[in-house]
Amino acid sequence: MITAIVFSKDRACQLDLFLQSLSLNGNGLFEVVVLFEASNEKFREGYSIVSRKYPSFDRFSWVEEKNFKEDTIDIIKSSNETVCFFVDDNILYRKIPIDINDINNILSVEELPMCLSLRMGKNTYIQNQYSGSRCVPPSKFTVVDDTFLVWNWKVLPPFTNFAYPFSMDGHIFRKDDVLNIISQYDFDTPNALEGRGLPFAHKLSENMASLISSCVVNTPLNLVGSSENMSGKHFGVSLENLNDKYLNGQSVDLDSMDFSDIVGCHQELELKFKGEVKC
Repeated sequence: MITAIVFSKDRACQLDLFLQSLSLNGNGLFEVVVLFEASNEKFREGYSIVSRKYPSFDRFSWVEEKNFKEDTIDIIKSSNETVCFFVDDNILYRKIPIDINDINNILSVEELPMCLSLRMGKNTYIQNQYSGSRCVPPSKFTVVDDTFLVWNWKVLPPFTNFAYPFSMDGHIFRKDDVLNIISQYDFDTPNALEGRGLPFAHKLSENMASLISSCVVNTPLNLVGSSENMSGKHFGVSLENLNDKYLNGQSVDLDSMDFSDIVGCHQELELKFKGEVKC
């Protein structure tokens, strides 16, 4: 199995939505470890609700953050040989159409892609949803087994989506590669883990891979921690508002969400809620 490492802070309601989607669309690929932080007791109560509602996976564990870097490294060291990072505002919006053998095969082919991205695909042509800017695509994709796209990320403009292998939004890695990267710098948040890792990723393979169409989307409705990214311009909901809804027995209705036009790896989507959380 793949160890899914999920980072979450003050977003139990959004974490619940992600876990709904992983349970529905993860194709039995993942064991789950949630590394979470709650900045007050109301947010902590939200995580208590999620922990009673799940697991619905073969293996599931919770780690409350004490030291982000040490906790993350400890989790990775005890993980399976393949790991995948997620954050709590990710959604696995369609079923992953491959199995663990397919994933192991693509990560061990001669070209040796650095990662398999679940957030990228030919459909993800928008770089920034707020400006409408488009991604710079690879000049050439290699199609493997009519299932995977493989491309050289090092020749593309830095920090554009097809040139950003060390992402926390649904990228699958070989465990040893991740440990090799993150042992070389300091980090104290998921943003720092991702952003400071890219220069060290350049020492690894020039190739990355994805499915032909993406499976994961990040829906940036609010911000936590050190992030300075834009969010919540269309369907924004505050952390406190979402948590209050969750504590009052409401959760996001995954079935009501519109995934018919996913064109970027970051894309705001409207949340609709359903009645009581059944624990």
